[in-house]
Amino acid sequence: RTNAWQYDPIVNRDDQPNLKSSFADFGKLNLARGHQIASSDRTSDRALNETTFYYTNMVPQNNKMNSGRWNDLEIEVRQWANDVTKYDTLYVVTGAVLPKAPKEITETTDNDGIPSAVPEYMYKALLKKHKQSGEYTSIVFKMTNDASAVRTAMSVAELEEETGFTFFN
Repeated sequence: RTNAWQYDPIVNRDDQPNLKSSFADFGKLNLARGHQIASSDRTSDRALNETTFYYTNMVPQNNKMNSGRWNDLEIEVRQWANDVTKYDTLYVVTGAVLPKAPKEITETTDNDGIPSAVPEYMYKALLKKHKQSGEYTSIVFKMTNDASAVRTAMSVAELEEETGFTFFN
């Protein structure tokens, strides 16, 4: 873990939040710099690990959720990825979803006072190719971005309907 917090060099600096020391109101809202791609997922070399600390890879995550149940889910996904006896390939898409109207969007600020929307929930969409059969199976884990960190499972089709995105074409 490099802890190399920095701006993403290929994205205009003005288009990125300043997260040098987390979100400005970390204590008030208990928000952490939540990685989309976990540092522990990119450990083959130092330079690759450093990319996980780019501000473009961060979203405001509830600190208890981020260091608790979300971290547990990241560990589970790494275990599945490493289970080469069962799976040939594992695709992982991680994302954050804002509340939909009429719910209000909570905002936090970066270190320069620029607003940033707080996601309502995070998700990991997984597509696994089974080694023996060659069959693909998929699942989504959705987790509320709050201290309760309620985790639910759903189909990829349900997530596509909720988000409007197409996963695993």
